[in-house]
Amino acid sequence: LDEARSIIADAVKEGDNTIGEKYGITVRIGEDAVKVQPWDYQLEPEVLAPVLQKELQLLEQRLALYPEAVLQQTKDHFTGLTVCLVRQIIGTADDQNLSRATGIQFFLENEAYVVITTGKYSEQALYHELYHVMETHILTKSTALDQWESLNPAEFVYGSDQQNSDVYLQGQTRAFIDRYSMGYPKEDRARVLENAMLQ
Repeated sequence: LDEARSIIADAVKEGDNTIGEKYGITVRIGEDAVKVQPWDYQLEPEVLAPVLQKELQLLEQRLALYPEAVLQQTKDHFTGLTVCLVRQIIGTADDQNLSRATGIQFFLENEAYVVITTGKYSEQALYHELYHVMETHILTKSTALDQWESLNPAEFVYGSDQQNSDVYLQGQTRAFIDRYSMGYPKEDRARVLENAMLQ
């Protein structure tokens, strides 16, 4: 059994390096994935080799969906782009944090980090959080997103507690993917891109 685990672990490590080289990014797994922690969340490593092996295969497939220039230009905007695969992302005592998250992104010394939990929601979390990182680059190159709110219903205000919010989520008057999209423009855009990638 130990020998089998060792073989799987070696295969996982090789996959990790292959993805990083192919896309010009860094991929961290196991204990390496939690060496750098954001200030507002605690990361718990994924240590099951079969789980990591499967997630690395999926990660490679998902990254292949992006045009090559998109990932390259995003990476080049920072000193590096790192994707970390972890078991759990746990919020701190800060009231602004979720108690659990399936994905987050953060920046340290101009290095961009995207952290994804393994399992059911890893795909949508990758697309969502990677878009947030991409948007940081887009905002330095274009003013197009300044016009985003002009696409919304005239009376709509992000984050407001509106009595008629359901009208924006159904039928002919639907303007948003879900309530989460209605909190902030950046989350609205990330949810749009996430869902587009999932199609």
